[in-house]
Amino acid sequence: MDAEAWTFVDPVGDAEVQVDEAGVHISVPGGTNHTLWNSEYTLARLMQETENVNFDVEARFDTIPVGNIAQQGIVIEGIKAGKPHFLRLEFYSLGSGLYLYTGIFNDGENVGGSSTDINKEGSSISMRVQRQNSAWSVQYTFDGAAWSEGMTFNDTFEVTRMGVYAGNDGINPAYTATLRYFVNRHPSCPVVTPIIYNLEHLVEFGKVSLSWTTHTRTTWKIQYGKDRSYGEVLEGPSEALGHQATVSNLEPGQTYHLQVVVTDQAGRSTSSQDIEVRTPGAIEVWYGNHQTFGTPDRPQRWANILGQVNVPDIASLGYSLNGGALQPLKVGPDGLRLENTGDFNIELGYQDLTYRDRDLVAPESLLHQGLNALVIEATDQKGTTYRENVTVEWLASQARPTPWRWTGARLMR
Repeated sequence: MDAEAWTFVDPVGDAEVQVDEAGVHISVPGGTNHTLWNSEYTLARLMQETENVNFDVEARFDTIPVGNIAQQGIVIEGIKAGKPHFLRLEFYSLGSGLYLYTGIFNDGENVGGSSTDINKEGSSISMRVQRQNSAWSVQYTFDGAAWSEGMTFNDTFEVTRMGVYAGNDGINPAYTATLRYFVNRHPSCPVVTPIIYNLEHLVEFGKVSLSWTTHTRTTWKIQYGKDRSYGEVLEGPSEALGHQATVSNLEPGQTYHLQVVVTDQAGRSTSSQDIEVRTPGAIEVWYGNHQTFGTPDRPQRWANILGQVNVPDIASLGYSLNGGALQPLKVGPDGLRLENTGDFNIELGYQDLTYRDRDLVAPESLLHQGLNALVIEATDQKGTTYRENVTVEWLASQARPTPWRWTGARLMR
């Protein structure tokens, strides 16, 4: 947001504006009107000066109004016959449903307006306002690609300023409108590089899937690698507004850096921020690859090694202890102890573990050092095998505490 180009107008004196990576947030509290109706003009708004020319502006909101009445939209100010003249172009809610409204106000009087019900189809919505001399068109879209015709009307006046706003009316619910971007597409306006928004990523075994939207049609490429120098490139040559891509064949258990670069038809490019991810390991062992068990009074019969296998299309999973034969393992979910996909639980009986006697200061043999070698092995349908090594240490002791005994007024041992 260019702070020099925009002015925050807060007529009531209780609204706020904040700017962060998610966009520009305009907030109005509950209990007080923030609206434009007849002579009342109390919308909390961000405004910029504009020339009295034709234009094609678009505002992308990452919020949908909720409550009776929550408002967000575009307001246009000007002069008609020497008197103040306003257009209120708005998405609003009546508690249920979403509506598009266009209102015309001259010298504190409502001189024209229309409202229509629109189906709510997502969590974001865009408004596009086109002016061609006295002809006006208001359109909207939820996905940024398919535009729906909202309203058309005629109105002749001298435009001086325009901007975006948040408001409330009715029972005056508190509301925050989040603006992702505001752009003028008219050829006479300054060049605007492509805008990337709604960038999301999903990390899975061996791959990262990304999705994002651009405000204009672009091609794209994804730069990726194990550091910020990247080194690898995945390209998508077809132009679009909505984009999806998957970077595949990544090593398991590694840190990767990715960056999206988009280019419009005029050759202008925009890069996203660096995205740092860690791919899941083929076999993730919870609580670490060195685990210690055992107490003087051995609370259970097993040492439990828990974890998750992330290998897709898994054919088999098993383990071997101290070089022994491979033992099969069940993979979750099983409706019992294994809740999620890939969960496993290895139960090692204490009778099968070598142990370290904690009463021996200097164990004389490796057997009594109590280090057990556990190998977990997963094989997929293609025959690729993945292994994870775990050290299991069992602490044992021949000494037992003297039991407590009751002696009337005292516990003794």
